[in-house]
Amino acid sequence: MITSLGCSTAALPVTYLGIPLTMRRPSAGQLQPLVDKVTGRLPTWKAWLMNRAGRLALVKFFLCTIPVHQRVAF
Repeated sequence: MITSLGCSTAALPVTYLGIPLTMRRPSAGQLQPLVDKVTGRLPTWKAWLMNRAGRLALVKFFLCTIPVHQRVAF
């Protein structure tokens, strides 16, 4: 099937659309680049307007969307 489609194979974990695809729960080290992207999207002037709980809620919101993207990928 792979040769007829011309696809390549790779071992897991694989990054797809910036999300690590694994058979198990991703480790904190695998998710760190994603956390860095989320914090990079929040400009510094907005970060000072939000308290720590607000920033934590924003990061948790974005991290909760990871399973949705993984289900779409599979």
